[in-house]
This record gives sequence, C-alpha cells and structure tokens, in this order.
Amino acid sequence: MLRIAALACAGLLCATTTWAATITTNSLNSPETFDFSSIPSQFSAGPIDFSIGDVTATYTADSSNSVVGFTSGYGLNSNGNWTSARNGYVGTNSGTLGVRFDFDTLLSGVGGLVNYAPGSGSDAILEIFGSGGQLLESFNLVSDAPISTSVDDDGAFRGFSRNDADIAALVIRGSYIVLDDLTVSYGDVAPVPLPAGLPLVLTGLGALAFVRRRAQQS
Repeated sequence: MLRIAALACAGLLCATTTWAATITTNSLNSPETFDFSSIPSQFSAGPIDFSIGDVTATYTADSSNSVVGFTSGYGLNSNGNWTSARNGYVGTNSGTLGVRFDFDTLLSGVGGLVNYAPGSGSDAILEIFGSGGQLLESFNLVSDAPISTSVDDDGAFRGFSRNDADIAALVIRGSYIVLDDLTVSYGDVAPVPLPAGLPLVLTGLGALAFVRRRAQQS
C-alpha cells in the first residue's frame, strides 16, 4: 500500500506545466498594424514611442546606426533590396545587433513583414519577452522558417501567437533583418490548454484516493 502511494506521489512530482505557444507564418487574430510611415526616416537608437491601436510601443536599438521609418535603399544580398517604395520600415543595419519593441499592454501575438540578408553576420532571430524580462520564445528565421525573395521590397510574415496575453517585448536581431507592418494582437486569446502534465496529476490524485479508501476499509 505504501508503494502505491509513493508511486502516486512520484507521478505528481514529475508532472510538468509546459504551456503551448505557436510560431506563425500567417497573420494574427484581431490584428492591429503599424507601417512606420508616420515616423520620420532616420538613423536612431531611440527611444521612439508610437501607437498601434490601443497599444503604445517603444522602439529602441542596440546601435545608433539602426534605422526607423526608413525610406532609402537597404541591401539584403540575395533577397534583393528594400527601397523607398516601402514608405517607412525598421532595420537593424547590423549583422549581429538588434532592435527592440516594448509594449505597454501584454499581447497574445506579435509579428510583422520581415526579411534579412542571407549570409551576413549571425542568423536572423526573433525573440519575445515577458513582463519580468524573461525570454518566452526564440525563433531562428534561417533554420525554422527561411525567407527567400527574388524581387525588391518583398518579405514574409513571421511572428508569435500565444495562448496567454503575456508578451511584453519583441526583439529582432542579426543578418541585417528588416521589419515593416508591425502587427500585434491583444484580444481574442485562445482558450488556455491544459498543462501537458495534468493527466499525470489526475492519475496520481486518483491513486491517492484509492489508497486512502483501502486504508479506511482495513
């Protein structure tokens, strides 16, 4: 009887609470989008505040050579160029450094139209952070969802969709990555899935209840 109880407790201790998250190449639920055309074209490390619907976002960069609201040409090696036709976009202008967007509202999704210069510096990375500064997810564009474009001013949507509204910041870095049409979602959060270990927890509780009944009967 004690052995059964010990096994049930072990099941409880071994249960995990991993929550689902999704990296998406599609748009988000109930999105709001900012296209950077209202920000004067400039080289800047920020901070620069702007609004996306009801969300206030703050742009900062690791380098004062990064660009925001940019309306000049920007080379992306074999992926072509972004030009003034984009009418304002963000670029790290670095093979390794990054640009960060902080949000005053916790989001359930964030992303944008992105591209990068293949083979220039480190891989292009997207990262999201929680309100405590903890890394929630990291996405390597080169290995996880590469982008290959043959015409100028092209790109593809890349972003994150979460079951909880817990995203406080987005970082893009590496490979001269560029971003336009920054897209956020803070409504219509999907129902939170059960933790991965919950069935194991329930099994352990059931076993403990069975042991208790047997003890009372004896």
